[in-house]
Amino acid sequence: MLFSGSSELSRAIDINYKSSGQLEEVLFHIIPLGFSQGKAIVHNCAVVLAKIFSTERLGIFEEKDGGLLLNLLITLLNYWIAELMLLDTFLLTNIVELLETLIKSGNKA
Repeated sequence: MLFSGSSELSRAIDINYKSSGQLEEVLFHIIPLGFSQGKAIVHNCAVVLAKIFSTERLGIFEEKDGGLLLNLLITLLNYWIAELMLLDTFLLTNIVELLETLIKSGNKA
């Protein structure tokens, strides 16, 4: 379920990125939004990230700025787990989905 008020994030789910450069740029804008104090923004960010990585776009981490993106993503997940997850079952579900995707992709490599 997506929440109103973050239409840019909501639209990002359905965009088909032609190159990894476009996806990189989107991720550099979306990941910092996950540190927002707004619950709807955090939820939308979680949904977008889960959707992006569920389509096996994990090769992005092997690109030029991939290490930086991975560090940002790990920092965000750490924040969500340490600060928000226990009070928010919607976010918990999306964190689990995202972590499962990342773990499965690591096992394939």
